Amino acid sequence: MTIRKLNPTAVLDEGTLTSPPAGLPSRNPTQPYWLAGGGSEVLRGHRGTEELPGTADVVVVGSGITGAF
Repeated sequence: MTIRKLNPTAVLDEGTLTSPPAGLPSRNPTQPYWLAGGGSEVLRGHRGTEELPGTADVVVVGSGITGAF
């Protein structure tokens, strides 16, 4: 549900936001929480296979930016 459905006259004003927009990744990013304190040795650099396959039916590529918004 959008804010417009709740209040048709609502105006988005950055001054009324409770927190600033996330924006794009910064030049000096912070460390992800899952790596804080050294992170998990099991997850750090984990690969399911030694080599990636040459072909695939479906490939999902992501940088984690979705979580920033």
